[in-house]
Amino acid sequence: MRCRSRCAVGLCCSGDLNLTEHVLGSWQVIIVDSTVSAACGGGISCAVGATGGTLTLEMVGLPNPVTATEMGVTGGWSGQVSGGTLAVPARSPALAPGDGFELVMLQLVSGSKTAYLPVEYWAAPKLTGASFSSSGGKIHVSFDQPTSARGSISCALVVANLTGALFPCPAPAAFLFSSVCRYTCCATLCILLSHVRLLADVAETCLNSLDVVCERSIALMHAILVPGLGSNPKCDFSNTDGSLSVSLGFGASIMPGEVMTFIGGELALSTATVRSANGKSTAATRADANITRPLVKKSASPRITGPTMISDCDTAKLQAVSDSPRPVKTIWECINSPGLIAAGEGVDGQLSIAGARLSPGTDYQFQATVTTFLGAISKSSVHVISSAAAGSAPPPILEISAPSPPIRAQNDQYFYALAT
Repeated sequence: MRCRSRCAVGLCCSGDLNLTEHVLGSWQVIIVDSTVSAACGGGISCAVGATGGTLTLEMVGLPNPVTATEMGVTGGWSGQVSGGTLAVPARSPALAPGDGFELVMLQLVSGSKTAYLPVEYWAAPKLTGASFSSSGGKIHVSFDQPTSARGSISCALVVANLTGALFPCPAPAAFLFSSVCRYTCCATLCILLSHVRLLADVAETCLNSLDVVCERSIALMHAILVPGLGSNPKCDFSNTDGSLSVSLGFGASIMPGEVMTFIGGELALSTATVRSANGKSTAATRADANITRPLVKKSASPRITGPTMISDCDTAKLQAVSDSPRPVKTIWECINSPGLIAAGEGVDGQLSIAGARLSPGTDYQFQATVTTFLGAISKSSVHVISSAAAGSAPPPILEISAPSPPIRAQNDQYFYALAT
């Protein structure tokens, strides 16, 4: 039986079976002897990867020798249980990444005693997609099944948004200088240098490596492998299902429709290895996915900041502020004076209005419409600027210069100014 998920040990979820490969000519009734049993040690389900593996069995009432035979398949395999362990061969026909798991039933025979043991063959996880979060600040990378990966990892070790194949990274033994340089650093450098085709420089670089060199190398990797993710992107595997979340950094430029590459098993670093949730499958392999837009796009919630009154000798500077991780496109309008703003003026969110262009004693209503890079469109509330009446004293205009972005603040910032 080939399954996509498991509801209980040895059972596929309802509507989740594929019996086309092992259809029996007739149903077989199994009578279970309650005096004998077989299970995997530790009370866990018996599972191996698609390439097979070794099971440690706990058997009751089955003295040696014990023969295990696959049931329900013509020409199924058989093997001997030796010392409480059973070597399970690779699945045939082979499971491909994305096939979930396949359930087989083994018959364990010792003389006149028989027990039955369900065994799961797990295929490697397969990349199924990548999509922006509703705000556009993250990219969610999904697989066909829960994975074993957990915690944070350097983005350059798991994803890339460049085309072109990676060279395989040598195993630790391939580095003759492994006693001098930490393998983690060398593996990192190897992947980096394979992209820029400078493998010959790996030895020299690692021979002279210090912690600071490793840190700079990883920073350089980010710049080369994941330029579209911005500065200091964060990659985290979910502690729930092992899916990958990429938090984009400042200056991110990656767009819907671009390709996100999951590097997968080409890395020799165990922290970047993605397997089935039980860890039994082989590592997920390199795969590409086109990044899609979110099903629901979050509004940028624009709002206008600026003075509410100016005189004919002042200039009002309006700013459309938005809750968007990236710059937005802004279209301004003066509702009660359409010709006041030229087409394309203030597209970056900043608009200057000279008081001399306004009629004294008149209120002007301004509104901004912003479009995010994901295509979400929203309007601000109306901001009213009153032009001072002729002959009246002009009100002071204060301008506060904020620091250059990125501005990382944990709480709202409040400013107070007094003009006399």
